[in-house]
Amino acid sequence: MPVRGFLAAWKAGRRTAYVAGGAYPDGDFARKSRTSVTGDERGDGIDVTVNVDLNLDPEAYREELIGLVERVE
Repeated sequence: MPVRGFLAAWKAGRRTAYVAGGAYPDGDFARKSRTSVTGDERGDGIDVTVNVDLNLDPEAYREELIGLVERVE
């Protein structure tokens, strides 16, 4: 799964520095897999299909991460 991230660093005083950042998914994750359970080939017996869709919203995760970084003090 591709990810994006960012890092921020700033100096707040003579002996104080802050570093904050993180990573978030760069896209939704969706996969489909089909496997034969009883036969050697697909379509010969019982097949199982698994669909996975995480419904990720990269922009929402990015905005949340930016908000977290902005609140570091």
